[in-house]
Amino acid sequence: MSVIRSAASMFVERFGRDALAQAELRADELLSAGNYEGRARWQLIGREIGAIFGTD
Repeated sequence: MSVIRSAASMFVERFGRDALAQAELRADELLSAGNYEGRARWQLIGREIGAIFGTD
């Protein structure tokens, strides 16, 4: 899980409060492309971003 946490932290550094929306966008893009594993990974990152901001 540390990889997910690290990715979430880097995403928050890059996008700030918009990080969750950006993670959801990436998950949707991967779903549209049929990449279900990638989508699941970005959903986990999104959950971790929510935990960072205390919105989960």
